[in-house]
Amino acid sequence: MEYAVKIDKQGRLIIPSEIRKKLNLTGEKKATLKVKGNKIIIEFNDPSLEKRVENWYKKMLTSSVKAFTSKEEYLDAKWMSDESVRRKLGII
Repeated sequence: MEYAVKIDKQGRLIIPSEIRKKLNLTGEKKATLKVKGNKIIIEFNDPSLEKRVENWYKKMLTSSVKAFTSKEEYLDAKWMSDESVRRKLGII
């Protein structure tokens, strides 16, 4: 979809309410602007994702992981599907 928006003298523009609702943009949000040629790309930061990654990182620092030392250990290991791992990490 395309929306025509007006940019004021201070460089501000209003994001149409339909887009704000779709992206759940309420209150103040942080965003990153990228310039590619004559285009401006706005990416809204997801603080909950940053928090989940931070929590995951802390868990990884405190976990004790050891490499398989024999073929038997490898065969006896409990494996999870990619989907299960993503669910546990909270990224799907």
